Amino acid sequence: MEIAGLLNALKNKNCNAIKTFFNFPVRNEYIWYKVLSEKELEDKNVLKLFTEKDFDTYCNKLFGSEIKDAVNTLNLNTFSLSENFHVRSDSIISQHDMYMYKSVLSIYFDGINMELDVLSSIYDKNGEYLSEHIDKYSFRMLNDSLRFVNFEMID
Repeated sequence: MEIAGLLNALKNKNCNAIKTFFNFPVRNEYIWYKVLSEKELEDKNVLKLFTEKDFDTYCNKLFGSEIKDAVNTLNLNTFSLSENFHVRSDSIISQHDMYMYKSVLSIYFDGINMELDVLSSIYDKNGEYLSEHIDKYSFRMLNDSLRFVNFEMID
């Protein structure tokens, strides 16, 4: 099943397998904000199409370790990937620089559309809550194939 293939590719951080769920080039400026630093964004035209070559370069930033770790907490055998479903991962704790992130992956599928939402709560080094954001990856079944359709960042 297509969904199981995507989840296994994410779990294994297999960028070549993840790439098969994309049609390039992708027009989506949010991707650039996900994969580039603020300094790099100053020099980049975010209206530029995201190409297959860009995907090869930035796959591990677009689909970070929080997704891999969250998918690893799921028992994919406990629900049917062919019917409507909603599943949440366990909370994943990670440390980046001076910040701690607590992330939860929610997966929604209605038979046609699939969303992977990563809710990340951000804390300072003392454990004080700072903010949260959601990375939302949207896919759709097109001609019996699951395809990426959108990415957005919600603060």
